[in-house]
Amino acid sequence: MKHFIQIPVKKSLHFAHQSPGFFIISLFCIFLMFTCISDISAEEKKADFLFHTPKSYIGFRTGMFFPDADSGVFDMTTRELTLEKSDFNAWTFGMDLGFCLTDRFELIFNLDHSDSSESSEFRDYVDLDNNPITQTTDFKQTPLTAGIKYLFIPRGKKVGEYSWLPSFIVPHVSAGAGWLWYEFSQRGDFVDSSTLDIFSASLDSSGSVPTLYLGCGVDVNIYKSAYLNLDFKYSWAEDDMDQDFVGFDPIDLSGIRLTAGIQWFF
Repeated sequence: MKHFIQIPVKKSLHFAHQSPGFFIISLFCIFLMFTCISDISAEEKKADFLFHTPKSYIGFRTGMFFPDADSGVFDMTTRELTLEKSDFNAWTFGMDLGFCLTDRFELIFNLDHSDSSESSEFRDYVDLDNNPITQTTDFKQTPLTAGIKYLFIPRGKKVGEYSWLPSFIVPHVSAGAGWLWYEFSQRGDFVDSSTLDIFSASLDSSGSVPTLYLGCGVDVNIYKSAYLNLDFKYSWAEDDMDQDFVGFDPIDLSGIRLTAGIQWFF
């Protein structure tokens, strides 16, 4: 049975979202907090040594992913539905596994995951009972990458024959490549633009594609083999849309990741 719609005055919904500026300020506050915690006397600092030079590390991060969302499917979604491109911003979670190649170069493997889910309604249409026509849009990304990190100063230095003293602050840059799995999906009620009928549907496009990234950041030694990690990365990727979105131009999967976390060296 067909449902017909009427065209009301344009409506919009407002959803909470985080801006890059807000998160940069948050990371800076975290940095200041750990700087104050780590501001101990020189005598105490001398005790924070290891009995060996670290060769590898594992880390866990959390932060925000800010996708560029600069392609046709995002333009259509934000034009017709009560969504903004900033609604695709999402919390991201990641883990790192690194190996110290020299005192300035490290090999690092990263796994990250982000998932945004936003409810919306059509901006220009409601049904005959004046109810909104609603749907949910999900956008997921999971990149797995390998890269090289260059340290502007060594992570530490040997003191005597058996001890290793970590550097307090270690700024770095990085670059790498890998593979990105993604999914863009919409579920709910939609409008047929040619007949103005309302229909229910689950629309999906997913796949995997190569990705590249450049990054920079700083590691702050907070206790012996533990570092606070503040990290910025920009990644590039795009892919042809498939399944229910055939005909759209390639989906833009690029964006910024701002994260903070803890790394343990061993």
